[in-house]
Amino acid sequence: VGVILGNLVGALIRTLLTEEQLLQWGWRAAFLSGVFILPVAIFLRLYGREHHPNEGEYDNSSSNSNNDGSIVEDATTPIASMTLSSSQQEEQKHPLREAIKRENWAALASSILVPMLYGGGFYISVVWMAIFMDTLINPPVNGAFWVNLAANCFGLTLTGFFTGWLSDRVGRVKVMAFGAITVGIAAPFLIYIISGGNTVEALFAQMALCFFLAFYCGPFCAWLVEKFPPKIRLTSAALGFNIGICISSGFSPALATALVRTWVVAPGFIFPALAVLGLIGMFLSTKIHQDGGAENDDATIGEKDQEDYLSMEDDLSTHLL
Repeated sequence: VGVILGNLVGALIRTLLTEEQLLQWGWRAAFLSGVFILPVAIFLRLYGREHHPNEGEYDNSSSNSNNDGSIVEDATTPIASMTLSSSQQEEQKHPLREAIKRENWAALASSILVPMLYGGGFYISVVWMAIFMDTLINPPVNGAFWVNLAANCFGLTLTGFFTGWLSDRVGRVKVMAFGAITVGIAAPFLIYIISGGNTVEALFAQMALCFFLAFYCGPFCAWLVEKFPPKIRLTSAALGFNIGICISSGFSPALATALVRTWVVAPGFIFPALAVLGLIGMFLSTKIHQDGGAENDDATIGEKDQEDYLSMEDDLSTHLL
């Protein structure tokens, strides 16, 4: 929704203002519109409640936090549980140390690779594409920012709701693999159609590009949290996801702009490369140990462990919803 609103602001100021007005003061309007997120931030600050499914795992379970962040000791907790050794306390406060253990390397590698198509594909398809159609090709696409807005709304966002729902029924990996393969194959041809400068053709080509990408992006967020052991889920997902997103989303638009100078269709080949990385990451995700430990042929997860794991998953899903 945030990117859609950004596309809308960009399309409006380019339609309503002259080039001179846009350069002099119009660009400030786009930044000023960001103030509308303030009520949401205030609402979350006042009424949001922290969810801590791993309480007692990395911190002292005998203490609780007030809304103001202060710590209150539970008087019913035995004194023995409050007198942890310094080494135990240090271990409890470092989920990052747990996340980078050798047995979790597959999880981290997967969480770095899989988001690359999600981030890089998204930024090229609905952020960079408007500049590509408006500035980087000749002839340019008339109403490029409106074309980009329509493709984002109907090709990616609305389709993403459907693909997320579909993944609940047939599985995340199947839907995401379909999206990675189809967008990887179709992207170069669709970029070629967009580069022709025809508004109608560009609209349908970009919508098709976003449609295929939505099969990957729609289930992605649910896939990400489901693929990690609850004990290290947030740390691992945050660490790997941000590395992958920074690399793909940060460099893909710049790389695409540089490739345009060599061949106008060349940016389309970024998609197959990112798709391959995403598929490799999904394969590595099959090596993730949901118990958070190393694989052992003699070790099995007991019924109680399975029930605890499923309970924690349901608890997290409920709070996320």
